[in-house]
Amino acid sequence: MPITEKIYGYYKIPKEDGGYDDSVRTKEKVGDAYEAGAIIPNDPANVDWQNYQKWLDEGNTPDILGAK
Repeated sequence: MPITEKIYGYYKIPKEDGGYDDSVRTKEKVGDAYEAGAIIPNDPANVDWQNYQKWLDEGNTPDILGAK
């Protein structure tokens, strides 16, 4: 079952040695703040990954996890 009902965006996950992980994390609202939620693996068969790709195609840009 997709997890889209509580997603407000996505986070790219930075690697310690630079660049970004292949997976992303959901951006979920908790109270008045946003927090990282589920990890979505880079898997074309994964419905949540497909939803993320659609979100990107609509012109959206993920935030960077941990960026201030």
